[in-house]
Amino acid sequence: MIVLGMLYAMCVPLLLYLTTTPDVTQDKDAQQAIHGMRIGAVECAILAAPTLLLGVKLLQRRRWAYWLVVANLGIFAAALATGTFFEFKIEWGAFCVLLVFLVVLIFALLPATRRELDVKQSA
Repeated sequence: MIVLGMLYAMCVPLLLYLTTTPDVTQDKDAQQAIHGMRIGAVECAILAAPTLLLGVKLLQRRRWAYWLVVANLGIFAAALATGTFFEFKIEWGAFCVLLVFLVVLIFALLPATRRELDVKQSA
């Protein structure tokens, strides 16, 4: 979760930088592209903060953080699943990201992963 939060945080300056590049500013749909990238930067910033916080709290073995991480990953996987299949075609880039989220979600749901949160058993 910390790595995912850092990826979100790194996307913010990248998206804001891309709004100033000639490829984007000189395009015929420049205003819409710049507006979309700014919205994406704000969304990445909004997602970065709780994801980083959950990652840190998960390292501190907070059980509530575990359940929020599972919910977070489940929501992201569901959102990616809806965007992966568009007009009866598979968007392969989104499909690869969906697979990564599903693998991490399945790993988080394993009983051994939950047992790691129990301080008494893992000590």
